Amino acid sequence: DTAKMVSEYRSAPQFDIPADSTDAVLGSPDARVRLVVFSSFQCPWCQILARELPYLNERFGDRLAIVFKNYPLGKDCNPSLKTEMQPRACAAAWAAQAANLQKAFWRFHDGLFSDALTDTDELLRASARGAVLDLARWEKDRVSPEVRIKVMKDVLEGQRLEIVGTPSVFLDGRKIKNPTVPVLEALIKEEIKSRP
Repeated sequence: DTAKMVSEYRSAPQFDIPADSTDAVLGSPDARVRLVVFSSFQCPWCQILARELPYLNERFGDRLAIVFKNYPLGKDCNPSLKTEMQPRACAAAWAAQAANLQKAFWRFHDGLFSDALTDTDELLRASARGAVLDLARWEKDRVSPEVRIKVMKDVLEGQRLEIVGTPSVFLDGRKIKNPTVPVLEALIKEEIKSRP
């Protein structure tokens, strides 16, 4: 029932989730409506959602900005975790952020999510080659303080929002309980209609 879903969405608390030039954005950064996705590259549910983001981008065009935030479920970069859940997730987040420095985040993101993340760096390197990166620069950047700080900043933002799992999706600051494509599509339409 769409009316009930919209009502639940509207009654959810609304958070201010800052976005800046270090975030990867699909669509227009100045769009009326903003979808923020906290994701981990080793999360199977994130992989499913990642495959749907291009559809949402195409469907809503410059009316929707899709902002990616890192929330790896790995202890190397997410100190809030009690146990190691996704041991390769931090390395993947750093690698993706390094790709973002070359304006190739989404190509890297799509390549990485096209397969299951393995226990070696080979898939990261294959995704970097597939995204046509300057590999020497990417190798240097993915271990740089700038990249580590950016990922940590996203993780701290996720902790402030009390994220417990991924993907965690916020539409104009409100958390979406069930971020499937039909739900997202309906709520995005509602948000666009409510914005003059």
